[in-house]
Amino acid sequence: MDRVVMQKQRWGRNVALMAVVFLLAACSSGHHAPPPTPVITAQPADVSVVAGNLAAFSVTATGTTPAYQWQTSNNSGVSWADIAGATAASYTLATTTLSDSGHLFRVLVTAAGATVASSPAQLTVTTGVQAPAITVQPMSQTVTEPGTATFSVTATGTSLQYRWQLSADGSSWNDISSATSSSYTTPATSASASGAQFRVLVSNTAGSVTSNAVVLTINPASSGNAAPSFTTQPASQSVAEGSSATFTASATGTPTPTLQWQRSNNGGGSWVDISGETNNSYTTSVTVAGNSGAQFRVVATNSEGSVNSNVATLTVTAANAAPVFTTQPQDASVTAGSSAHFSVVASGVPTPTFQWQVSSDNGTNWINITGATSASYTTPATAAGDNGKRFRAVASNSSASVNSNAALLTVSVSLTAVIRPLSAGGGHSCALQADRTVACWGHNSSGELGDGGATDGSAPDRLTPFTVSGLTDVVSIVAGNSLSCALKTGGTVACWGSNLNGALGDGSTNYHSTPIAVSGLTSVVAIAASNHSCALKADGSVACWGSNSSGQVGIPVTPDKITAPVMVDGIAGVVAVATGWTHTCALKADGTAACWGDNSFGQLGTGHGTTSTPDTVSGLTNAVAIGAGMRHSCALKADGTVDCWGNNNTYGELGDGSGANSIYPVSVSGLTDAAAIAVGYSHTCALKVGGTVVCWGLNDVGQLGDGSTSNRATPVAVSGLSDVVAIAAGNLHSCALKTDGTVVCWGYNGDGRLGDNSSTNRLTPVAVSGGAVFWK
Repeated sequence: MDRVVMQKQRWGRNVALMAVVFLLAACSSGHHAPPPTPVITAQPADVSVVAGNLAAFSVTATGTTPAYQWQTSNNSGVSWADIAGATAASYTLATTTLSDSGHLFRVLVTAAGATVASSPAQLTVTTGVQAPAITVQPMSQTVTEPGTATFSVTATGTSLQYRWQLSADGSSWNDISSATSSSYTTPATSASASGAQFRVLVSNTAGSVTSNAVVLTINPASSGNAAPSFTTQPASQSVAEGSSATFTASATGTPTPTLQWQRSNNGGGSWVDISGETNNSYTTSVTVAGNSGAQFRVVATNSEGSVNSNVATLTVTAANAAPVFTTQPQDASVTAGSSAHFSVVASGVPTPTFQWQVSSDNGTNWINITGATSASYTTPATAAGDNGKRFRAVASNSSASVNSNAALLTVSVSLTAVIRPLSAGGGHSCALQADRTVACWGHNSSGELGDGGATDGSAPDRLTPFTVSGLTDVVSIVAGNSLSCALKTGGTVACWGSNLNGALGDGSTNYHSTPIAVSGLTSVVAIAASNHSCALKADGSVACWGSNSSGQVGIPVTPDKITAPVMVDGIAGVVAVATGWTHTCALKADGTAACWGDNSFGQLGTGHGTTSTPDTVSGLTNAVAIGAGMRHSCALKADGTVDCWGNNNTYGELGDGSGANSIYPVSVSGLTDAAAIAVGYSHTCALKVGGTVVCWGLNDVGQLGDGSTSNRATPVAVSGLSDVVAIAAGNLHSCALKTDGTVVCWGYNGDGRLGDNSSTNRLTPVAVSGGAVFWK
C-alpha cells in the first residue's frame, strides 16, 4: 500500500476517533439552563442578493422564552422601524429591489423584562449575480498532534457557496464532507498526516474561484510535552450599558501555554489581538450600546501548537428610557377628497409602541384612532368637515407614555361652477340658452328682464322670452325678487333690475336694466338671489350683499342694506347656497347645513333665534342640495328623501301632512326618489328620478300644477309632465326644463311670467313661447 493511501486511511481513522471523542464529551456534560435574560450567541450576517430574489436574516439567542422583533433602517441606523409581523428568530424579505440595497436589519430580543439589540446586518442588492472573488486567502497552519487546525477564507460575491478540499500530493483533490462554510476546522490531527494540503472552492451561478493551496504541518507530540487544551471556555456575557464585562478562560499544556485575547467586530470574519490582554481573564472598558454583538476569544500557544477557545459574545442591554420624539408630526394641508399623512420618529427602551389620536375641539379632548398604531398615519379621504382637526401620536413603553406635538389638518374645498339653466323669481322667469346667453320673460317694472328699458315701473311686461342685452358666456342664472343675476365662465357675476336694497352688488342702490358687474367678486361657482344675493366661491367660502333686515347677509342688522359683497364669517367648506325672503342657508361638504337670518317661523332649523351668524341645522345629515323660501327651507338627502323645516300651518309647505310648524327638519311624506328640489316662496317642488315632478304647499293660482287650486300638505304629481331635467319655483309659479331643451311653466301669469304669450293663469304646464328651445 503506497504512502498516500496509508495517510488517507490514518486521516479517516482520526476523523472517526475525534467524532467519538466529541460525542462522548457532549454526552458527559451537565445540563445548564440558558440565562433568563437574552444573550445573542449568533448575530445576523450581511446578505448580498440579486434583485428579485429573497434575502434571509437569522439570529440565535438564549434566554427565558425570548421574543423577537425585526427592524429595518434606511438611513444608516439613525432611526429604526419595526417590520410588521417579523417576530420570529429569522426574517425573510420575499422579493428584493434595488431600492432595498444598503438597508440595515437588526432584531430586538426580549426576555425576562430585558431587551437587547443585535448587530446590524446590511442588505446588498445587485442588478445581477456578482461573481465570487477571494479577498483574504487561507493561511498554512502548524499544529502539534493531536491539536486541530482552522483554515478560513474571505470572499465577495452574491450568494456564495464554499467547498473545502483535501489533497495528499497537491495534484488530486477530494471534497471534505460537510466542509461548506467560509472556515474549516480539522478533527484531531496525527503527525503522519503532516504535509496535507487544503484549498477551498468559492462559487455561485456566475462562476467559481479556487483559493491558494495551503499546507498543514503537524508536529509529533514530544515526550512529556502537550499541546494547549482549554479546561474552561469563555462564556458569553450580557451587561447593561455603562457596565464592564469580564471573560475568563483556563488552558493546560506543556510547556505552559501563553494566552492572547482577541476581538471580532464582524461576526468572527476577522480577529484582532487586544493589546496587553494576556491573562486568564479579560475585562472590557465601560460598554455602550454599539458594543453589543462583539465577539471575544483567547488563543493558547506553546511549542506544541496554538489553540483557539470557543467564541464568547458580548450583549449590551440599553438602560430603560422613556420615549423621546426625535421627529414631530407636521401640519398638513390637503384638498377635500385627498388623504393627509402624518409621521413621527421616537426613541426609547424598550422600543415604544404608537397610538394616533384625533381632536375635533382644538386639542381639548382626544380620541384614539382605531388601528392607527404605527409610526405614521394616513387619514381616509378628507371632507371639508375635517378642516381644523388635530392629530398627535402617543409613544409608550414600560417607562412612560409621551404625547407628540399636535399637527393641524387644513382641508380646502376646490369647487367648479354649477350649471343652473332655469330660475323662477318674484314675478319673472329666466333660462340659459344654448349659446350661453340668457332669456327672461314676465314682470319688468325694475328692469329685471335686462332689456335696457326703464326702471321706474313704466317698462312693459314681456309675455315671451327676451334675450338679455350684452350678456354672454353664462353658466348659471338666478331670478330673485325683481332682480336677476348671472354667473359667467370666468367666475364673475353680473346682476340687473331692482337695487333698492343693494342686491345688485355694484356698491350703489341705483337700478339697472342691463347687466352690471358685482363689485370685486371673483372665483364664484354658484349664486343665489332673493331680496339679497349670495355667491359661493371655489374655496368653499360665501359672500352676500343686499337686504340685511334680519342679518341674512351674515353681519349684524346695522346697516340693513349692504351694497357690495361681504364675506360670511363662521362657515367654511360650503358646496351650495340658497337665499330665502329674509334668511340664507348653506350646504356643507360633510352633508350638514347652516342657516342664518330671520327665524320667526323656524326657517333656520336650529331651534334658536334670529341670528346673523351661521348656525347648524339641527339633526340634518347626508344632505346633497339645499333650498330656501319665504318662511321655510328644504334639503334633499342622499337617499332621495327630502327634509323641510319652518312655516307649515298656513299652506302645508313642509309636505309632511301635519299642518304644524317645525323648528327642526321633518321628512316630506312619501317622497323617496327625489333627484332635485326647488323651493318657492310658499310651495316646493321635487324632480323625481324618472323625470316626473311633484309639488306641495300653496296652490291658490295653480303653482302646484295638479289641475286644481287646492293647497296640498303632501306631494302631488304635476299633471302630464315627464322627461324633466331641471325645475324652478318662484313666487306664485313653477317651471321645468325638459330633455329636448323646451321649458314649461304653470301657476300665476298676470304679468306673463309663464312665457306662453298670454296673461292667463295655468293650472297645468304650458310651453314657453310655443316651444322655444333653451339649454339642453
